[in-house]
Amino acid sequence: MMYQLFNKDWYMERYSSLLSFLGINKEECEYFYNNYGYALAHSPNEFFDEVFYLKTYNKVLNLIEKGKFKSGFDHFCKIGYKTNDPNAIFSNKYIKKYLLQLNDNYEIPNDIYDFYIKKLDAEFVPCSYFFDPYTFVVNCDEVRGIKKPYSTYMSLYYTKNNIKTTDFFDPDWYAENYDIEENFFSPIHHYMMNRGNSLYNPNNIFNENFYLQNNKDVLFAVKKGSFVDGYDHYLNYGMYENRDPAEGVDVKKIPQKNYVDYLIDEHFFLSYYHFIIVASDKYKNTLNNEYTTKQFFINTCHETCYEKIKSHIDFSYENPKISVIIVAHNNFEFNISALYSLRNTYKKEIQVIFVDSGSLDDTKEIENHVIGMNIIRYQGNVGFVIACNKAITMAISDTVLLLNNDVEILPQAIQNAYDRLYSQPFIGAVGGKIIKPNGTLQEAGCIFWRQGTTRGYKRDELPSIPEVNFVRNVDFCSGAFLLIRKEVINKIGLFDDNYIPAYYEESDFCIRLHQAGYSVIYDPTVKILHYEYGSSPYGMAKKSLQRNKLFFMQKNSEFLRKKFFASEENELYARDCRENSLKILYIDDTFPLPFLGSGFSRSNEIVNIMSSLGFLVTIFPLNKSKYKYYSINDFFDDAIELISDVNLHDFENFIKNRANYYDVIWISRRHNMEKIEKLLKKIAPYIRNTKIIFDTECIASIREWKKDNLHNTVDGKLTDYITRNLKSYYAADSIVSVNTFENWIIKKFLHRKSYILGHCNKLNITENSFEKRNGILFVGSLHNRSSPNYDSVEWFISKILPIVRDLLGFPVEFTIVGHMNEKEKLNFCKKDNNINVISNAKDLYRYYNTHKVFIAPTRFCSGIPFKVHEAASYGLPIVCTNTIRKQIGWTNNQDILSANNEEDFAKCIVRLYMNMDLWNFIRVNSIKRIEKENSINKYRKNIQHIILDSTKKGN
Repeated sequence: MMYQLFNKDWYMERYSSLLSFLGINKEECEYFYNNYGYALAHSPNEFFDEVFYLKTYNKVLNLIEKGKFKSGFDHFCKIGYKTNDPNAIFSNKYIKKYLLQLNDNYEIPNDIYDFYIKKLDAEFVPCSYFFDPYTFVVNCDEVRGIKKPYSTYMSLYYTKNNIKTTDFFDPDWYAENYDIEENFFSPIHHYMMNRGNSLYNPNNIFNENFYLQNNKDVLFAVKKGSFVDGYDHYLNYGMYENRDPAEGVDVKKIPQKNYVDYLIDEHFFLSYYHFIIVASDKYKNTLNNEYTTKQFFINTCHETCYEKIKSHIDFSYENPKISVIIVAHNNFEFNISALYSLRNTYKKEIQVIFVDSGSLDDTKEIENHVIGMNIIRYQGNVGFVIACNKAITMAISDTVLLLNNDVEILPQAIQNAYDRLYSQPFIGAVGGKIIKPNGTLQEAGCIFWRQGTTRGYKRDELPSIPEVNFVRNVDFCSGAFLLIRKEVINKIGLFDDNYIPAYYEESDFCIRLHQAGYSVIYDPTVKILHYEYGSSPYGMAKKSLQRNKLFFMQKNSEFLRKKFFASEENELYARDCRENSLKILYIDDTFPLPFLGSGFSRSNEIVNIMSSLGFLVTIFPLNKSKYKYYSINDFFDDAIELISDVNLHDFENFIKNRANYYDVIWISRRHNMEKIEKLLKKIAPYIRNTKIIFDTECIASIREWKKDNLHNTVDGKLTDYITRNLKSYYAADSIVSVNTFENWIIKKFLHRKSYILGHCNKLNITENSFEKRNGILFVGSLHNRSSPNYDSVEWFISKILPIVRDLLGFPVEFTIVGHMNEKEKLNFCKKDNNINVISNAKDLYRYYNTHKVFIAPTRFCSGIPFKVHEAASYGLPIVCTNTIRKQIGWTNNQDILSANNEEDFAKCIVRLYMNMDLWNFIRVNSIKRIEKENSINKYRKNIQHIILDSTKKGN
């Protein structure tokens, strides 16, 4: 059956936000749906709408609660397909009547929906009064050549659209006459969500209020529940009975072929069922109705409890690293679900201390169902504080995890939290991304406001937004999931008994933790689904919150005095609680990924070192990056905020929304500086106290002059080139250059405060000896034919490589490792069978370890050649042009071999290739150069000096 098949592509797109932050890929999504997604009212494909089904057929929900069916989809596939409708567009009853109208003896198939999808859809058969295939195809501008209208429309259903699908509803008229809120996909969606409200009419020919007032029998029937509204009656009976649909429309006096008659002729029968989709545009990939999704959470716990118990949950231990504390009062199914999740997401030994706080349900015998737990049992409900403090005294591990019983732990959460906790000695506790059942955030770290209130950062936002996907020092994380060092508890004490029974105790604990010199860290890779108020009635929780808030404020008034006042605007400033940490906005073409070459390796070093120095770094790419944050996180310090899905057009609003937030805007590359300069007048009020540091990366005019000189197309002196290209530099407060010569140019022509910042190289010396190596290596991106790297490779292959092979007497292999398009890759490979091209290599060690000579045949350039320093850091001797050698200031025949013409360059390669003593001599000396000039410690100090000196008062 088509509708029973799980559609991976559709599912990945429909629920992309939720799946992306969970790290669920295409191969895993079906498993996720079968185990978790169905409980979140996810639909398995475009043909079935789980939310609609459950809302329309209330009895199905009852059957699910009783365990008869897993989901609405399960019910529909097994028995519902016979009579029920799978979504708001398709009507089982309408199709059957339609087919019988066509042929009284039509043999109606048992599974009419499968039959429709496979056969009738392609025949443009209407499936309800709200979907006429012909009307849809005529009005659909998004897709052309439609052969299966219904299937096509359902693939577009969860996108914003204004496509007309029927003559019974006029979307354009509706949109003009009513305000359609953002949380509706289309006018017809808005209308159907508001059925029964006489304020809304489907078109200009029917008036709901008029129809009800002039047809008292209909009004009575609607009140009785026989019809959804007047239009429901009119479509099914009223227009057949020639009832007037609106004031001034007397159907008895209208010619036979009036509009309504036309509709009747075209659509033989009407069938309408209530259309409810609980969703909003802002969160269109999640369910927005918390009540509904919480009910699904509860249902899932009930439905799967027996199977989880039968899986033999075992927490037996000998030497556990973590002691997990769970406090529970009743809610047996919740408890089993949480314990099952705990065991399945963390397979290592753990001590589970389960506190039964006066349970009256099966929780009082939970040890009969779960093996190896330490049980603390109270006869009454003592609350979290007493129960947790008692449990902590029984913890035998060095690490304690506080865990609610109404949670589901997502994969790797505990391990990631543990690794984070012990990554730095100052970290006292770690919390994570707490997600509500409807797929939105409960918290991503929490904030203390000066008034004593608290706020879960980005509550109700999607968990995939950039703002919550980097590591932060936060005020506190909730006790739903909080991993703590036992030594911290020993030092600052247990939860304050003044917060008995519960609420605000973890907030108070985290303040004491801060006061003891520790930090609370939010880690976005620690992900938890939380029911929220699942372990206690909301009313009771609310009263406890109000009661303890006052005490919390009084006790911690001095600490809170330093916090921000509660406001939406202050969330940005309060999200990281580190004091006096400078905030840096780093601007580049794209996310600076080292494998992109072209200076991005250096940019990557800079941002990572900035973050490691304690600066709060945000990266904003002016060209929309094709890389999502979750696919490139490994290349960046995890405390860096990566702003994805943006470009230059978003920059002005971004700065306005973060007015005067950043201390430094660090702009990399001249063309980016030129773009920002054009916006300075508009954004000036929002960066009043912000210093602009312009990192030239290289003064391109030098390279351009050398290139033109090489090709005899030079247009003026070098000074003319420089003057033309320095105009945008004046907008910067400070300028960073990469070498002494370019720094001299900046001082001479601009008279600006300037600094020198090359790049660093961590030694990663390759193992292979001279005898085990073969071939010549070039590393560098070849983005376009006008680039220095492209010229280098072309010149080497055409002029130098043939000489090298003649001198060696064999066709030595040449390998190019670097980012390039497939066309250029084929272009180089066609020239020679012994030329290898490797694109987007993530690990360069293997290439540096197997090749004998590295070449840098660059004829025109500026800046500083990262690839030369990198090769030296791997211990691979280098042959370069004199231009490159002078740039880096190394000594010929000692640290490096260099030449300018083809023949001499080839001879240098052969000397290195054949002479082991020379090879080792150059290798050792180049490594010494890297150790002396490119050490990471020196680089760190240099970056720190540039930022601190640039932001000093008076600069």
